[in-house]
Amino acid sequence: MSIRKVIVGLLFILVAVALVLLMPRDLDWALGENYDVSKIQDIQVRLDPVDGGESLSCTLNKGEDAYVKVLTLIQKPSYSRTFSKEEEGGLDYLVTLTLSNSVKSWDVVLDGGKQVALGAQDNAKLKTCQISGGQETQQEILDYLLTQAS
Repeated sequence: MSIRKVIVGLLFILVAVALVLLMPRDLDWALGENYDVSKIQDIQVRLDPVDGGESLSCTLNKGEDAYVKVLTLIQKPSYSRTFSKEEEGGLDYLVTLTLSNSVKSWDVVLDGGKQVALGAQDNAKLKTCQISGGQETQQEILDYLLTQAS
């Protein structure tokens, strides 16, 4: 076997592995093991203004229209691993959504740009993912949350 064939084979394997790692996935994947949307009982919303000022918050309980709408908004985009640096966020608020069941909680943190941070609260570090739609998707979520929080 020639060296050229070996190199081409290794490059093919490297590209295949990269594609699998960076492939867009759903929210269930992004939040990690043990996350099951059907067991989420409530969503705690916290909106912290980036320029200071008072935070806004609310709790959305399972069965409420707002609960369903927020879950729909965060499940609609795809999420993929990224190794690029974050662009400057452009939201007026840092958005923290805490999805909880009786045993565990998961955070979804939005601040604008292309990336979001998500994962279980018991992890030392949240996972950074690129969200499809980037800033536009995050702004849509924030706009709805502003109608709910006080």
